[in-house]
Amino acid sequence: MVRFLLVDLDHNLSNLNIIFNKTNPKTINCFLESTDKFIDVITNAASNLDVIFGESGKLNKTELSKSDIDRIFCKIESVAQIMI
Repeated sequence: MVRFLLVDLDHNLSNLNIIFNKTNPKTINCFLESTDKFIDVITNAASNLDVIFGESGKLNKTELSKSDIDRIFCKIESVAQIMI
């Protein structure tokens, strides 16, 4: 079975939690701020779909840096190896 990981990189005004009617207090920002491991911010949304929610309502966040994006993609590659 193919699995998908949807990552919401909107770390200011995300709304995927509303679309999927799911919540997880651990968002992509928790990973970027090093308060949680990448695997811990993943929420199962369906049998073959996992989601990492962005943050909603935190307008003081700056744009993602290249190093933030590189860290995210590096972790996606690592998690992909585990989830296969």
